[in-house]
Amino acid sequence: MDKDKPQVSEKGLQRKGRWRPTIFLYLVFMNFILLCLLFPTLALYYFNHESRFQQSHMERMISQMRTSLEQHSSSIAHNLALSAGQAIAGFNFSFLNIMVEDVVKNDKQIVYCYVMDRQRKILAHNDTSKIGTILEDQTSVQIAKMQEQVFMAKLIDENL
Repeated sequence: MDKDKPQVSEKGLQRKGRWRPTIFLYLVFMNFILLCLLFPTLALYYFNHESRFQQSHMERMISQMRTSLEQHSSSIAHNLALSAGQAIAGFNFSFLNIMVEDVVKNDKQIVYCYVMDRQRKILAHNDTSKIGTILEDQTSVQIAKMQEQVFMAKLIDENL
C-alpha cells in the first residue's frame, strides 16, 4: 500500500521509479530559461529596432543636409549668374574674375568656381592660370549641350 504513495526525497518527488522535480527546481529552471533565452532575445530585438531607427534618422539628416547644400549652391550660382551676365554683356571680364574669386574666398564650402562659355572655354576662374583653357570632361560637355539647348530655345521664343 505504500508503493502507490509518492516518496519525497531531498532531490525531488519520486513515484514508481520516476523522478519529478520539486517546485523550487522547476522555478529555478524556468528562471534560467527566462534569463538565458527571453532577455537576450528581447535585447537583440531592441538593439535591432534601435539601429534601424538610428539608420533612418541618419538618412533623414543626410538628406536634409544635401537639400540645404543644394539650395545654398543654387542660390550662389543664381546670384553669380545674374552678376556675370551684366559683366559679360559689358565685356568686363576682370570684374567677372573678381566676383568668382570672391565667391570662393567668402564661402569655405566652395572649393573652386568658374564660368565657361558654350564652347567649354573658361572665361573666369578662381585660379587665374586656368582662364582660357577648354574643358574636356563629360560634365562640361553635358553642360555645354544644355547651354546650347537653352540658348536656342530662347532664340526661337524671341523670334516668335
